[in-house]
Amino acid sequence: MTDEDKYIEERHDGYGRTRLRLPWLRKDHAAATELADRLESLPGLVRLEIRPYTGSLLFEYDPDQLDGKQILHHVTHVTGVTTVVGRGQPHPHNHQRARSAHQHGSPLARSIAQFIKEMDGELLTLTDGELGLTDAIVLSLALSAVSQFVRHGQIHTPPWYGLVWRAVQIYSSFERPALDETKHPLDVV
Repeated sequence: MTDEDKYIEERHDGYGRTRLRLPWLRKDHAAATELADRLESLPGLVRLEIRPYTGSLLFEYDPDQLDGKQILHHVTHVTGVTTVVGRGQPHPHNHQRARSAHQHGSPLARSIAQFIKEMDGELLTLTDGELGLTDAIVLSLALSAVSQFVRHGQIHTPPWYGLVWRAVQIYSSFERPALDETKHPLDVV
């Protein structure tokens, strides 16, 4: 998480208790310890509990000497983090991350694509360029159909989800220009 991605979540602010969440503390336990040392001197603070594994900070304080706004101000000052997300507000970077995943693929999609490309490369290397992964899949499906016809005298209808998936693939290939021209809600205008 970069400094630009750091934010503070206000989780609870009640009489004598305030809970904040600092997500980056989950990956930086040393910073949690340092933060605890710097916050313990707040006048009116009765107890401070920091849980590095969740990034949670619980402040119990004397409401006559301290309040949640003062605590939040002090935490932003000590950490240098100025982005504060209130209760019920969306996280500031989720939309940016969603747009990035839309434009470049999610990390999972990129990992799967990389794996498939590596498998295709290995198969092409093993067969001296004669057979790629797409060819192997088409051949295995055709052989499966022939095998089923030989054993049962007929080819069974694929399950409904297979038909739906195939319909989406056919639509995507025939309607590529229309799909490319249609704006996605996460496209930058």
